[in-house]
Parts: sequence; C-alpha cells; structure tokens
Amino acid sequence: MTRFMTVSTQEVGLFSLRIKPLLSQIYGKETAEELADRLYSSLGNYLTTSGAENLDKWSEDNIISIAYGDSICNNNGEPPLVTLERFLSENLQDTITGAFHPNATQFTLHPMNQALFAFWRQSRERDQSIFCIHNLSDRTQKLDLSTINLICTDPWCDLLSGLLIEDIYSNLILKPYQSVWITNKF
Repeated sequence: MTRFMTVSTQEVGLFSLRIKPLLSQIYGKETAEELADRLYSSLGNYLTTSGAENLDKWSEDNIISIAYGDSICNNNGEPPLVTLERFLSENLQDTITGAFHPNATQFTLHPMNQALFAFWRQSRERDQSIFCIHNLSDRTQKLDLSTINLICTDPWCDLLSGLLIEDIYSNLILKPYQSVWITNKF
C-alpha cells in the first residue's frame, strides 16, 4: 500500500462511500467488499490529493444521465437530451455549426507542455477558431498562450468558463483535468 501514499484518508473514505454501495447492489455485500478493495488498488495511483476536487464531479446520477439520458426527465418534465439540445441551440449555435462543423479544419497541436492535449478547429469560412486544450494530468499545468498562435487582432474567450483572454502572450493556468475552449467568436 506504500505506493498510494499521496491518497488521503478522506479520499479513501469518499471512494468507499460511493463505490461499495453500488457494487453491493450488483454483486452482493460480501463480493462488493473484495471488489472495492481490488478496484481501489487499481485506481489508487490516479486518486491523488491534487485531483481530489474532481472526485465530486461525477456521480451515479451523471452516469445514468449520460447512459439513459432520454429516460430521465427534469423537474419540468423535459428529457435531459432535449434540455441539452435547447441549451446548445440557444448558447452555442455558432460554435457547433462553425468550427465544430464536420467539414471544418482540424489539427492536433503540440504544446511545449507534454501534460496538455490540444487541437485546433477552424470554421470552413475561416472566421472562427477554437483551441481545445485539455490538462490530462492530476497537477496544475501552465500553458504559454503564445505557443498556440492566437491572432492578435481578434478578441479571445474560453467558452467553458467565460474567461476573457486579455493578453494573448500570457500564461494560462489549467487545474488538474481542466479543459478550455479558447475561441475568437463568442
């Protein structure tokens, strides 16, 4: 167990509180104990203190909503996938039809920071660019914005957080497993 020293007792407890009841429903209580221990041993390296805030982002409700989205309704009786479609239509219409159009240009980028995965999409009309950058590590990472070549005559914004990029030559700090979608059309 020494290789998992970065995991706090609180994180072990949170893991157990969430996983064991779910495993018990599927496999029974006795088998669930053993499976939870084996699962924790397999995942222990990925459950570090620096990524602890991400443990609360996914729950059984999220997974059910993703897997069976149209079978669950919100308080207004509207299925979640209809809600998602409405949200995308109202808030991200230009994004989805522009740079995320199936025939848009796409290139994988190679930022100097190896912990980051990035790709660039550009609309067919070349009026919208989106730089999708993902921190794949459990540690905070720095992105030098000058390495992705943002055009200095355009305003830039992260669509996911709403952060306005004021200095395209600055550094952007990404939290563990954080993603940003930097675009010039928002």
